[in-house]
This record gives sequence, structure tokens and C-alpha cells, in this order.
Amino acid sequence: MPLTRRATLGLLALPPILALTGGPALAREPETFQIEGLAIRGYDPVAYFTNAQPVPGTSTHSLNHNGATWQFPPVSA
Repeated sequence: MPLTRRATLGLLALPPILALTGGPALAREPETFQIEGLAIRGYDPVAYFTNAQPVPGTSTHSLNHNGATWQFPPVSA
């Protein structure tokens, strides 16, 4: 079988292989844990590392990222 014919047959076999393996169509951003758009129930994600406990954030100190709202507590002086 000539090389060009093998290459053509290989290319024809590619779409079914991609359909079986999922291919790039299934790639997506990781999901963020959120309830009604509020990430991690409104708690400050940094406080778990700095205070070793959950600290509630406020809506005045918030950030929207990946479709979720992250809240942070006010910065104390």
C-alpha cells in the first residue's frame, strides 16, 4: 500500500478514535464549589491558612472569578 494511501486511511480512522477517547471536546475549567454563586459559602479562603480557622467574608470585599463570588474580610490596620 503506498504511503499516501496509508496516511489517508490513518486520517479517516482519527475521528472515531477521538470520539472514543473524548478528545479535546471534553476539556473544561475546573468547577468551583459554590452555592447560589457564592464560593465556599462566603468564607475567606486565605484564613484557613493564616488563622487556621474559617473567617466569614463580606460582600463589600468580594471578587468574581470563574463564575463564583469569593468574599474576604475587611483588612484590619
